[in-house]
Amino acid sequence: MWTVPPFPILAFGGVADTVTTMGIGVWTPLKRFSAAGVIVATVGAGTACAAPGKDAALVEPVMDESATEVDLLNTEVLIPPVLDFAVDGQTITLTDGAYDEGDPDPFRNNTYAYHIEPLYADLDGDMDLDAAAILHHSMYERGYQYLIVWLWEDDELVQVDRTMSGVCTVDTLNPRDSGVELTLTSVAARESCYALGADETLNETVTVSVVDGNLVQSEPVFGAVDRCHPLYWQELVTLDSAVTPRTAPDRTAPAVAEPGDDVAIHLLAAPHRTDTSEWHIAQVVVDGVTACGWVHNDEIPASG
Repeated sequence: MWTVPPFPILAFGGVADTVTTMGIGVWTPLKRFSAAGVIVATVGAGTACAAPGKDAALVEPVMDESATEVDLLNTEVLIPPVLDFAVDGQTITLTDGAYDEGDPDPFRNNTYAYHIEPLYADLDGDMDLDAAAILHHSMYERGYQYLIVWLWEDDELVQVDRTMSGVCTVDTLNPRDSGVELTLTSVAARESCYALGADETLNETVTVSVVDGNLVQSEPVFGAVDRCHPLYWQELVTLDSAVTPRTAPDRTAPAVAEPGDDVAIHLLAAPHRTDTSEWHIAQVVVDGVTACGWVHNDEIPASG
């Protein structure tokens, strides 16, 4: 028991969702009550109060759903690069969720249409709904399915200029508390799925989120959104040196693992092909679960 002050005391962070007030001033972990038995809880911009003997439900932050009012079926969309990250993406304008380039040559005509129309989830944890969709590109017999992500920023939807490289097909896209969950088939980043058999691709379920503006895989383990399932001509080469795989081919991107972490890093190498790329995709095995990450040339020991 403690001396009752003559004024209410704020209940600080960490209070349970619902608390029951009491008629005497008592101290309990994580919360304080005033002598009058009134708990005053400030959560975000809201305040909840209750009289003695009543239950006080704390005011939860309200999700901003403004993004749902934007017409994403009729809008400009950036098509981010998936094969050569050094080139700029292409911008197209969707009409009723589709785009047709209109080339009279059917072997060259490019079309785009939503494979999965936009849905909404809080991708970056800021209590604003963001948007995600799967856009299918087709040119004759070839195609690609792009994860398109928009963030709600400054009262508008802003598209993230990254997508997932190495995706063959996306079967489902569902909102989750921490992002969007995809079930998909994949190969290695920057590789084509054209003419591959089902036994040459990997079936995966991953959750994609945005962390500090970076598109990342958040589940089942943190990593790059780009995929790292080797094709038949690619070999896994274990890197014994201290390297820092990152979530994107960018030195400022978040690290998937740091030197000294208890992980195994396997580079996807192509011994019979000339690769002049600055960045290379790798498998990063954390606690028996494989994530993907990008390793810079400078960190790869010279062979021979």
